[in-house]
Amino acid sequence: MLPPALLAPIQAQFNSVTFSNNALPINGTAPEQQFGIQSFVNVSSRASFDNSIYYVGRLDALDVPAYVRVDARFGYKLRKGVQLSLVGQNLSSPQHIEFGDLGQATVSSEIPRSVFGSIAWSF
Repeated sequence: MLPPALLAPIQAQFNSVTFSNNALPINGTAPEQQFGIQSFVNVSSRASFDNSIYYVGRLDALDVPAYVRVDARFGYKLRKGVQLSLVGQNLSSPQHIEFGDLGQATVSSEIPRSVFGSIAWSF
């Protein structure tokens, strides 16, 4: 049996969207399906490891392919009120497109892989 600290709370969500009127200009501009799952593990009283994986379906009208995104975070409490974090986002690919060009003012957005650190101080 796993120690209680390693039993991770897990959250999951699923969304499904269907448009019944094909004449609407928004049809195909939202993913029909989205899925996400996150886990949160307290490795010790000071260290935590959180990770998540998301699937976002294709945007047909915008010619944006479906993608999978993986994010992870390692946190360490230095002392009460001070926490260091190392975060990685979009770890499953170098980049993915989230929006397409409607031929108007919308500009395609490619989201790159990123890794960063943070220091949080709460009082």
